[in-house]
Amino acid sequence: MKYELDLMDARADGKAEGKAEGLKQGKVEGLKQGKEEGISATIQALQNMNAHRDQIIEQLTKNFDLTLAYAQEYYNKYTAKQNR
Repeated sequence: MKYELDLMDARADGKAEGKAEGLKQGKVEGLKQGKEEGISATIQALQNMNAHRDQIIEQLTKNFDLTLAYAQEYYNKYTAKQNR
């Protein structure tokens, strides 16, 4: 009987840990997706205002705390999608 109770407790603990980890991963993915959407929208908005590539990349580095290399990568990624 004690063994069965211990198994039930272990199972409940495992479920709780799994749920907590799943929520944590979901939050991380949601934040990442939101950041990507913000970057894409920023690029599009600045292009609509006829901003030059270098100005857009500079704004990405400032507003999203990106390195120059990452800002250029995002710029290329999202402008390539627009040009398809």
